[in-house]
Amino acid sequence: DDHYPDFLNTLRFLFDSDVVVDGIKREIQTYRQSMFSIGSNNDSALTVVRDTLQSTLLRVMCRTERVGMTHSLDAMLTESQDKPTLRPDDLHEAVLADKVASIIGARDIIEYWKSSPFLINFLRRYEFRRKLEEQCDDPDDALIAALNANTNRLLQKDDIHSYKKISPSNPRMRRLVSLTIDRGLWKLLWIPPSMPYTKPGGLYADVTDATKYLAFSAWNVVPDAIATLCSYEAERRMISRFSKQIRHDRLYEELRPLLKFARNADGRLAGMSVLILLYPSPTLAKLVDPLLLSVTQHEDEPIPTEFLIERVREILRPHILRLTEGAPDTGPEDQRWYWAISALLDGERFPNLRNWLLDQSGGWQSISIEGHVERGERFADHLEYFAGAMNNVFEDPLGRPPSDLDEMISMM
Repeated sequence: DDHYPDFLNTLRFLFDSDVVVDGIKREIQTYRQSMFSIGSNNDSALTVVRDTLQSTLLRVMCRTERVGMTHSLDAMLTESQDKPTLRPDDLHEAVLADKVASIIGARDIIEYWKSSPFLINFLRRYEFRRKLEEQCDDPDDALIAALNANTNRLLQKDDIHSYKKISPSNPRMRRLVSLTIDRGLWKLLWIPPSMPYTKPGGLYADVTDATKYLAFSAWNVVPDAIATLCSYEAERRMISRFSKQIRHDRLYEELRPLLKFARNADGRLAGMSVLILLYPSPTLAKLVDPLLLSVTQHEDEPIPTEFLIERVREILRPHILRLTEGAPDTGPEDQRWYWAISALLDGERFPNLRNWLLDQSGGWQSISIEGHVERGERFADHLEYFAGAMNNVFEDPLGRPPSDLDEMISMM
């Protein structure tokens, strides 16, 4: 394909101006024409054209390979020389796949075998799979014999449902698992930050040298295999932490999700505490800058989380006290305050935010139009209730604020 139109389309997006891009097109054309006169007395004009074009493009383009700025001129990169280890089981799987390919008349599968385990299960959209499926109604006896003799080299539904450990008979896949899941990354919701604002705690304190990995392959089978086997192994390790036996085909029934949008038996919305975990409050973002607090309060190393939360409490306490002034000081604690604080604060400072909450075409509610009822109409119901709370509209007046209200808001 011609990359030039793509380049111009990218520039139109970045500059958001056809006029600027048309000017760049003219500058590129002038620069190209000027290149033909290199060596003449017109080199200074070429330099001017080049600098003009460069100045314009640098408004939206940058280079990140600052190799010259590093001490060892290595761009802070190291090359790993690890080589995945080949095992006998890997070769047995190659023999099976090769035998099946020979029986059904498919081409050599060795290149696929180098990149993915369980080829018979994962090789979709390939000639191998198409010819194998053609045998389903009237299979060759040799094919039946080969598969029956190697059932341990195929993914079995019963093994999956019972969360049996599945070892990938492939060196590269094993290496990927060892670099990610075996290092404990399955315990984390996201990769630890490279520049943490606070001192990592909990599970994040136990995981070191965590990074993302890019896997390159020419075969469509590889993403399927990686996504399936790595996700399965991570889920298997999570499930093993439960005392009761849980089957894969009964997972949703056995472990109902805790973070969901639902209604109680009395019809009240029960997921407002879930909503506030997702809600990006612009007022809290304006009042509290964790990075600034970390830099100004603790210069030598990341700030301890407890210290940061205490500083945030000092900042937020007067705003919370103002909103809770006049609230009842007797009776049971009203848990609605945990999410109502953000609604009331943003209702004062950002009243137009209600439009984003309720806009079904481009706002937050637009993601709830389709899908499961908990993620669909009930999510929309929660957003509408939150939008009403921004105007201090509640089903019942708010009761006594919880004693840890400022701490919880600070943690959020």
